[in-house]
Amino acid sequence: MCGITGMWNREAGRPIDMALLGAMNEVITHRGPDEDGFHVDPGQVGLAMRRLKVIDLETGTQPIANEDLSAWVTFNGEIYNFQELRQELTARGHVFRTRSDTEVIIHAYEEYGPRCVEKLRGMFAIAIWDAARRRLVLARDRVGVKQLFYTVAGGQLLWGSELKCLLRHPAVERRLSPSAVNHFLTFLYVPAPLTIFDGIHELEPAHILIAENGAIRLERYWELHYAVDRRRSEADAIAGFRERLDEAVRIRMVADVPLGAFLSGGIDSGAIVALMARHASAPVETFSIGYENGGEHFDERAYAKVIAERYGTHHHEFVVEPDLTALVPRLVRAFDQPFADSAAIPTWYVSELTRRHVTVALSGIGGDEVAAGYERHRGVLLAERARRLPGFLRNGLLRPLVERLPESKRGTHFANRLKRFVRTIDLDFDERYLALLSAFQPPARAALLTPAIREQIALDEPAALFRAVTAPAATADPLHRALFADLKLFLPCDLLTFADRMSMAHALEVRVPFVDHLLLEYAATIPPELKLHGMEKKYILKRAVADLLPAETLNRRKMGFSVPLTVWFRAELRPFVEEVLCERAVRTAGVFHYPAVRQILADHFALRANNDIQIWGLLTFMLWHQDYLAGGAYAPLPAASGVAS
Repeated sequence: MCGITGMWNREAGRPIDMALLGAMNEVITHRGPDEDGFHVDPGQVGLAMRRLKVIDLETGTQPIANEDLSAWVTFNGEIYNFQELRQELTARGHVFRTRSDTEVIIHAYEEYGPRCVEKLRGMFAIAIWDAARRRLVLARDRVGVKQLFYTVAGGQLLWGSELKCLLRHPAVERRLSPSAVNHFLTFLYVPAPLTIFDGIHELEPAHILIAENGAIRLERYWELHYAVDRRRSEADAIAGFRERLDEAVRIRMVADVPLGAFLSGGIDSGAIVALMARHASAPVETFSIGYENGGEHFDERAYAKVIAERYGTHHHEFVVEPDLTALVPRLVRAFDQPFADSAAIPTWYVSELTRRHVTVALSGIGGDEVAAGYERHRGVLLAERARRLPGFLRNGLLRPLVERLPESKRGTHFANRLKRFVRTIDLDFDERYLALLSAFQPPARAALLTPAIREQIALDEPAALFRAVTAPAATADPLHRALFADLKLFLPCDLLTFADRMSMAHALEVRVPFVDHLLLEYAATIPPELKLHGMEKKYILKRAVADLLPAETLNRRKMGFSVPLTVWFRAELRPFVEEVLCERAVRTAGVFHYPAVRQILADHFALRANNDIQIWGLLTFMLWHQDYLAGGAYAPLPAASGVAS
């Protein structure tokens, strides 16, 4: 695990600025505190990386070359089938000098070319320099566990594991993208290939970027297709799911450093820990967090203890009493662009705790996307049924009743979600599911954005992106269409992003068995009714691990990995919110219309609405704007100097 960065000259002959390359690499030291590495092909390319030692601690230093030093690789991630690939490549005549998974990549490239990534099973962001062909290849894993950003500036293609690598380069302009602001307000993250900066892009999952002969092109190398196999019995489907999940966990336990797992007490993390315990030779290290001061409703420590005791894990707990006024700016700088999933807060704390004991942790992220675990998945099925009801029942009886439901004072969003559900029943699938995912609907965005921003965007841009991203599953069952949308957007752009950024901020590697691509491909053949069975979510997963988890874990209500922002914003955090979103700051930034911001705050403070999600989005955006565009902590730095000819 590490971070990578680099530069490639579109026209050969320009010196590589080593001091600048070093500065781009230094800003991601947190991702790899153990060592750095460089390779420069004078006049053409400079590769750099920061390494966190996990596999082959002694000889795995990057960059790594092939036998004749004509091709080099830097790599962020883990290849879980590297031992099998090594045997295959050795049989084909390749000679290895290390025991690392990184070296497998460069020999696979020699053998199979840029499409070698199709052979890799794991999480990765890769940069390969082929000196013989004068070709640069960048690649990202299938689901998007690892991010990779790129831009063309000053005649160079620049790339990095984090945006801050590119922002270190003096030729990179920091121009706010109004389109990205529109998408952020919709999703509370900026979806790839967009970034918040105009002209800087995120390489999409399952894509390769190839740069040669002065040209740059993109290729997709994998897509998930839903091809339901109804010939298989339910028992066989369950057994097959269990077998593949077990293997996905087992292969992710290979490491030359201490390893553990996040344990929330839910089905996903519980299943991971239970399967780890079957393969471990010593008690599994497990880690949980809980809350005080209004957060008891979100505290899952008691449930985590049940699983920890059942499997005799070495369990660690951490009680969060967050100082968000100090923490939130650190979160913003970890993401480099606006990001507003509050689950980043507990992930930061549990990563900090976990890193004191281990270097690698397995996570249950992805279980909901594989096995249909969200309330909105129930909503998909209910909406299809509700659309058959007469209009007077839907809109004359059901909707008025739901609209009168009071907002929760504890921070739950049941009433909000139910109201959104009844408001969207009559929409087509894409419009309806996007509405369920959106923080700010188009009218709210129109009211919130200033005229200067509003005139540069089309409010339906996020809807167009949603339709384009989900088009490959347009003929699938509605539940599978929803799961596909989550797999393409919410999973990589939200869940996997905060898991990577919060963990790597503490030099902790997180592995995610549920997003193993072979497990995903198998799950795509399972009928939707075995995922959402009637109204029972995660049916296939629950049956697959029924012998591993206690009944109270399998049957209890999903809590989610969240924090009590509703309570905090109305109490101890209110002064902080008022300060960050004050009239002077909002008007100076010129992005949001202050009266609209004030109304959102007033409604929340007066208990007229639960606007915690919207407030968190505005808060993180404004803190990001202050740091990155208004001359704050991450203002542009002076140019470095020093070249390699």
